[in-house]
Amino acid sequence: MAAIGGEGAVRLGLKYPSLLPVAASWDGIFDIHDWYGRGTKLDALFERPEQARQHTACLQVRQHDCPPFIWFGCPLDSERYRGNDRLHEKLNAVGISHEYVVAETCPIAPMLDFVSNGLEKQSRRLL
Repeated sequence: MAAIGGEGAVRLGLKYPSLLPVAASWDGIFDIHDWYGRGTKLDALFERPEQARQHTACLQVRQHDCPPFIWFGCPLDSERYRGNDRLHEKLNAVGISHEYVVAETCPIAPMLDFVSNGLEKQSRRLL
């Protein structure tokens, strides 16, 4: 399993929503299969691009079993924009609540507020 920064946080939240109900990422590499073969750590983790694609966040989305708090975004001019936008489109298509932000720089305060509020709400749920 490959977890790289924010992409990994969101992907793991999507895969294990009961354990990780709050997930956030800024400028995450959501299309890891497109980065395979560029000399990154992904090359050592996967044997081919299709294997990497099977581990993308988009393919971890399960309509009826998602974390209740998902926040992610990136700059419009980022190489990673298309992957972030693709995840946003997928979550919208299946009706999963999330917050998607496109901004020049990371809006750290709103992101931390989102995470803090999500964790606070989750702390009140019955297990």
